[in-house]
Amino acid sequence: MFSKSSRYYGLPDQTWRAPDGRRLVYKSRRLVPRDLPAGPKMTVVGPDERLDLVAARTEGMPELFWRLCDANGTLDPFEVSGQTGRFLWVPEI
Repeated sequence: MFSKSSRYYGLPDQTWRAPDGRRLVYKSRRLVPRDLPAGPKMTVVGPDERLDLVAARTEGMPELFWRLCDANGTLDPFEVSGQTGRFLWVPEI
């Protein structure tokens, strides 16, 4: 269902039984890891640079922006993008 580059890849399915008896399947909740996977690399956010652009520049794949979120302790990509000059941890691939 999800590609290997998705933050939801590998999460187990959960099931909820609706009051009318229908069975609904959904993905488990994903939490930001407590042990941040930050590696020795850091990068600086450029002018007007979105997090997908930072991911493309540092990891070669814009869809891996969520790894930068994890490494910097947030679920919100807007929290760590658009801040020119901000240092970001870049996780090891």
